[in-house]
Order: sequence, then structure tokens, then C-alpha cells
Amino acid sequence: GGGGGGGGGGGAAFKRTEHRVVVTGLPISCSWQDLKDHMRKGGDVTFAQVMRDGDGLMGLVDYATADDMHDAIRNLDDSEFRNPFDRCYIRVRKDDGSAENGHRRSPSRSRSPRGRAHSRSVSPRGKGRSVSYSRSPAPVRHRSVSEGRSRSRSAE
Repeated sequence: GGGGGGGGGGGAAFKRTEHRVVVTGLPISCSWQDLKDHMRKGGDVTFAQVMRDGDGLMGLVDYATADDMHDAIRNLDDSEFRNPFDRCYIRVRKDDGSAENGHRRSPSRSRSPRGRAHSRSVSPRGKGRSVSYSRSPAPVRHRSVSEGRSRSRSAE
């Protein structure tokens, strides 16, 4: 049988599968069409999408079969991506859900730098003593500089 599946509305051209890879390192000029063309070298692409990732783009690509997905990872990871505007090397890995979940983890990262900041503020106190010693030779330097200036004035 298998005659069903005529639905899906506007997304009829795309078929989401669980055989998904995440592509990172894409140039900002990359469109989903560029991505699909490149990733087609690895197998039968059923879906391609690009989204912002820091300064560049990342892509999500679905393959028709698990074999296609594994071939794509093996053949296209660290491959040279080209479009009319850019050339760069991309990374391809299996999507373990981190592409969508990665943004949720960010709040926990911001806590750790605050803890480090406290330990930094303690250390300058110890160094503060050595600063007072280095001040004593300073007046000598200022005198030599002022002498040099007075000489140059008299020369004029």
C-alpha cells in the first residue's frame, strides 16, 4: 500500500526524518539551497535549514536514510563548502538534539565567571605593598627629565 501521506500543506517538498546532521562553520552568505546542494554529495537530502550561530550560520540537514546520514558525516565533515560568495571548511556531526537545546544551557555558563571575579579582587591587596617601594626612585627620574627640557630651552 503506502498510497497515503498526501498531506503536509506547503511543506510537501520537505520531509523531516530522524537522520539529521548539524553543520557548523557555514558562512553568513549561505542559503538553505547552498547547504542542500553541498550536503547532497553525502546522500539523499530531504530537508535543509540554516540559522544564525554567533558570527556565522549553522545548518540542520535531514537525510532519507541512516546510511545517507553516516555517509554524509564521513565524507562531508571538514569538507570545503563553496558558494558564489565564500569558501570555508565546515563541520558535520549527528544531531543529538543539542542544536535546539544549546540555547537553554547558556544561563548556567554566566554564573561561573562571577565566582572567579571574587578570587581576582583579593590578589591586588597583596601586591599593593610592592607598589609603595617602587615610588621612591620616581622623583629621581623626574629631575633628569626636567633638566633635559631646561637645556633644550636654553639652546633655542
